[in-house]
Amino acid sequence: MRHFKIAVGLVVMSLAVGAAPAMAHEFISSGGPTKGKGEEQLFKLGPFRIECARATVNGSAAAGSSQTLFSEIKMHRCETFASLGGNEIELKTKFVTPLDVEYHANGFVEIGSEGEEIEGNATLLGGSVELKIKTLKCVITLPEQTLPKAAVKKTERGI
Repeated sequence: MRHFKIAVGLVVMSLAVGAAPAMAHEFISSGGPTKGKGEEQLFKLGPFRIECARATVNGSAAAGSSQTLFSEIKMHRCETFASLGGNEIELKTKFVTPLDVEYHANGFVEIGSEGEEIEGNATLLGGSVELKIKTLKCVITLPEQTLPKAAVKKTERGI
């Protein structure tokens, strides 16, 4: 399983636009859609570094308090950087599927590519995020996962 980091600016923007976290580890919202724009996003996947110049965020927040906040992030103008024979190469890259993120008020996130709205509350169902590097005829698949990795252990123990 490969892990990556989402630039903090996008995460903060999503939360600020849609809801404000309360002291008791919950999000408080008046309800409705959330929208945002992000600057450069960086993903590190093994030997690859993927940079996207821009990101747009859409989601929804249920009225009242909630333990989660859901956002769908679309990446734009992406490039993959890798080292080949000691030289860095740059290749155009496209996110085939959006990156769906479910933020948890207690500090972790789950990522995937499939979300569903149930009774006005969007939730992550899972699914892999796919990226294509056309020049290499390569497809990179990011499996659904929980970040940071330590959060999985805490969740399993009920912490």
